[in-house]
Amino acid sequence: MLIGITGKTGSGKTTIAKLFDEFYHIDVDKIVHEIETQEEVIERIKELFPECIENNKVNRKILANIVFSDKNSLEKLETLTLPYMVREIDRILYQNENCIIDYNLLPLTKYFDMADINILVETDEETRKTRILKRDNITEEEYNNRNKNSLNTDNYNFDYVINNEEQAKSIVKSLKNH
Repeated sequence: MLIGITGKTGSGKTTIAKLFDEFYHIDVDKIVHEIETQEEVIERIKELFPECIENNKVNRKILANIVFSDKNSLEKLETLTLPYMVREIDRILYQNENCIIDYNLLPLTKYFDMADINILVETDEETRKTRILKRDNITEEEYNNRNKNSLNTDNYNFDYVINNEEQAKSIVKSLKNH
């Protein structure tokens, strides 16, 4: 079984995904972080965003500031990392029977259509902002840049929309018994 989980940054996707403890958790953000340590990816990022490379490593904070403030730059980075990301996700799916894929841009990928169940996690703006400022140690302006490029999920159909922890636990329990 494949469960897709999506929502804006700081909505609680990963927290909800971890409730599915029998499922292999595919955290796409972690996969992308790993991809950005590969030499050939670093070289490509250096071509696109040279100011983001320090000591032959990607400075993720600088890169985030660039790509989250400019949709074109974000698309360039996604185009670069997507083939690597897809290859790794496909490998994981091939090796594991039950997976939950946690990705804020999930509806834009083939995995949204492949999922047996798609879940949207919604959380109020102030809670998300507080979480992200603390978790990522960023400024409010940096948060606003990330937020303005968030995916509009209104155009997609979800099997479940979760907006509180009790509801999440109830849904997880029913899906585990399914």
